[in-house]
Formats: sequence, structure tokens, C-alpha cells
Amino acid sequence: ACGGGGGASPTAPAAEAPTPLDGVLCDVLPTDLLADVLGFEAYSYGYSHHPTDPSWSAYNGRPGYFYMCLILSNQRTYSSLDIYYDRGTSMPHQVEFENAGPVEFDRVPEVFPNAEPVDIDGQDGRGWAWAVNNAAYVFWLYPDGHSLYVRLSRANGAKPDADQQQDLRTVAAVIANVPPVAASSPSVSTVHPSPTP
Repeated sequence: ACGGGGGASPTAPAAEAPTPLDGVLCDVLPTDLLADVLGFEAYSYGYSHHPTDPSWSAYNGRPGYFYMCLILSNQRTYSSLDIYYDRGTSMPHQVEFENAGPVEFDRVPEVFPNAEPVDIDGQDGRGWAWAVNNAAYVFWLYPDGHSLYVRLSRANGAKPDADQQQDLRTVAAVIANVPPVAASSPSVSTVHPSPTP
């Protein structure tokens, strides 16, 4: 009765490919900018922002804000784009940094000899851009003591090429958009698309 030849029926429908997201991600990044500049298709993202406690000694009683956006892709070229904004001048440790630990803004060229100074659309502040292993970075320090970094990770361990590093600088123009969103009320914590129960 059974044909004994395992596997899917030739008439079984193929799994439907997920649809890329469309619109503005994390309140700052248009999907058409990602697609046009990087060829990056976003399929999901997690996003949050909130004020930081000014009583923490690290902030010297001054208000601060936190913003985080993690965008995932299931493409062959890219795996993710991450944006972090926080009070302070150090970037948290990343896996590809190996033994560097958190990196202070002023130590970037010491830790990453391929780092180059970067200006972004005449924004106040200063920045560095570099690549390490499979990720390209832009790290920006604002005059008020907040910092932001953008990390673009390649899929399958591929190294970013020079064009992708330059294109990331174009995408990093979101540095102008992040501070007002981070300081807006109410605080936000969300995932798109929403997880199924």
C-alpha cells in the first residue's frame, strides 16, 4: 500500500519565503535606505529605548538615554545590523574583538589599526570606522557624552569589503535621528514581527 520511497510528495507546496519588512525600522532607519545602499533586506528586529538612571555615578547626576536596535536578515550576504546608543565613551565587548574587552572611543585606533576617522553629514561629534573579522563598524561620540555604534555583520563569516564599509557610513547617518528618539516618551521595548504565542 505504501510506496516506501520517503521524502516529500512532488505536489507538496514549497515553504513560503518570509517577506522582508517595509517602512521605518526602530523609528530611525527606512528599509528603502537599507535596500538601496546595502542591498540589506530586514526580516525581523528588536528595539528598545529608555532613560538611564541619572543617580548612577557614571553619569554624574546628568540625564542619559539608552537606545538599541537589532535588525536581522536571512540573506546570504548579511546576517544583522545593530545600533546601540548610550551614555559613555566605550563600546561593549564584541565576540569578534577577541581579547580587547570594552573599547574606549579614544583607544579605537590602538586596538584596531585599520580604523579611520569618519565625518558623517556634518554632524557634531567625531567618529571611527573599521572592519574586524566579519563585521564593519562605525563608532560615534556625541558632544554631550553619549556614543553610538553601528555594526554590520556579514553572513557565513565573510569579510566586509571596502564598498560595504563605505556604504555602512551612509547608513550610519541615522546618528542624527537616534538621540531624539532615545529621549522620547514613553519608553519602548518591542519585537517585529511579534512572536507567535
